Amino acid sequence: MFELSVEDLRRHCAAADKQVPFTLFERYDLDGPEAAERPTYAHLGGEFGIQETQVTNYLAYARRQFRRFLLERLRATTGRRGRIRGGVPALARRRRAVKYLSDTVVAHLRTVAVWPDLSGTRYELAEPIGRGGMGTVYRARDRSLDRPVAIKVLHDLPEGVQAEPRLVREARLTARLEHPGIVPVHDAGVLPDGRFYYVMKLVRGKRLDEPAAFGRPD
Repeated sequence: MFELSVEDLRRHCAAADKQVPFTLFERYDLDGPEAAERPTYAHLGGEFGIQETQVTNYLAYARRQFRRFLLERLRATTGRRGRIRGGVPALARRRRAVKYLSDTVVAHLRTVAVWPDLSGTRYELAEPIGRGGMGTVYRARDRSLDRPVAIKVLHDLPEGVQAEPRLVREARLTARLEHPGIVPVHDAGVLPDGRFYYVMKLVRGKRLDEPAAFGRPD
């Protein structure tokens, strides 16, 4: 499944005269996970004679297309809307279809497939910090205001499950509330792949289940 999607991406980029995005995807996302030292964006920019921001944009384009092709193949195989989430059983079951990509590369491509594309926004993603039934929360940075934020991104859900309206309502209601115990909402939008997201204040601290696991409050 993954290898076929990579081939779909290669053909698409060749037909669209976008060989540079695919070559960068190949160098960073296919060769990089197994390399002794993965090339940095700055290194790739120097190698291709382009700015680091262009490397970021080209990779975002290639990853966005790869994700689209992977979803199309999942839908064709399952007969319903494919789900891409961290540790999705549907993807894990289909790993045996991958013949030439190593486990390391497949694991990396799974991360690439679920990683939100925030190109065109003022936010820079850092790492996932929490996952729930409807979405995943990521630590990020607001480049315009130079401050850390948390971004909640809606999962791809099975066809017929309408979670987006609920998440939109949740964001709007939370944004209207002002209370020390409520995390303020700063922004909201839709990713290029159609997933809804909203941006919140990053609250530092421990999860409620962590002290409970030891049987004592902190």
